[in-house]
Amino acid sequence: MGLWFVTCSSARQPTTGLVHPMACDTPGPPLPGSVHQPQSRNGHRQAVAGVSQRQRGFTLIEMVVVLAVLGLMLGLVVSRGPAHSRRLDLDVTARQVALSLRVARARAIAENRVVRWDAGPGGFRVDGEAPHLLPADVRFGGAGSIGFAANGSSSGGRITLKGGERQVAIGVDWLTGRVGPIERN
Repeated sequence: MGLWFVTCSSARQPTTGLVHPMACDTPGPPLPGSVHQPQSRNGHRQAVAGVSQRQRGFTLIEMVVVLAVLGLMLGLVVSRGPAHSRRLDLDVTARQVALSLRVARARAIAENRVVRWDAGPGGFRVDGEAPHLLPADVRFGGAGSIGFAANGSSSGGRITLKGGERQVAIGVDWLTGRVGPIERN
């Protein structure tokens, strides 16, 4: 559906029948298949179906304001960093410790030799590898080590991790070397 301007019969071109929008000030008959868009007294187009010129889009100032607000919100989110909690740190560290104990046992069986897992104040390591550091708010209940034999057995023990008021314990069976489930307090 097209829009057209008010026409007058004297401004109609004889070959095409089209009328230039500013050809005259007096209204003429509408062209076939077009929609009538009236003009105001000063010759400017009027609103169509209750939509004013202002409601047809956004101004540059409006777009800049919206982008500035979005930029400020993004800046606040980025500067704050990812969500972080002590409980999450403790749970993730407990899973990492349990996994490293299982890896030490599997390595002892696969390589048919004794593999040692060590816990220190800042982290833990398997068989002298680079240490895995603990998060700042998590610590071991004490230093120690567990040895895994080639047959899968171990020296056994209980590893305790503390984070704030929470405590997590991981047990290692001495006979089978099985790493027990994580116990939360």
